[in-house]
Amino acid sequence: MSGAGGDAAGAREPGAGASGAEAGRKAAFAPLLGAGVRLGSGVSFGAYVVVHDGTELGEGCAVEDHAVLGKRPRLARHSGARAAGGELPGLRVGARASIGAGAVVFAGAHVEEAR
Repeated sequence: MSGAGGDAAGAREPGAGASGAEAGRKAAFAPLLGAGVRLGSGVSFGAYVVVHDGTELGEGCAVEDHAVLGKRPRLARHSGARAAGGELPGLRVGARASIGAGAVVFAGAHVEEAR
């Protein structure tokens, strides 16, 4: 995982290097990246992916269409987790892991590096 160059602000613009209709199509399917998202090199995204604040994706991860990563769960008013207090850490996904289409992976989870 790289430092400042590996966060979402340093990510390649969708459609960069493409021309005309191809660039517009790629931009339409570009992932929505929250604040403080960190991307390792070679991360690939399918269409309509949402990556919430504070999520870290290791190098070579593949995220398929319509995945939602780092979502903070909505807790019931009387939830024991709410009573425990504290904020969940961001989602961490290890190098070369694959996240399937339509997956929702919550904040606080850690997906191990693929072997």
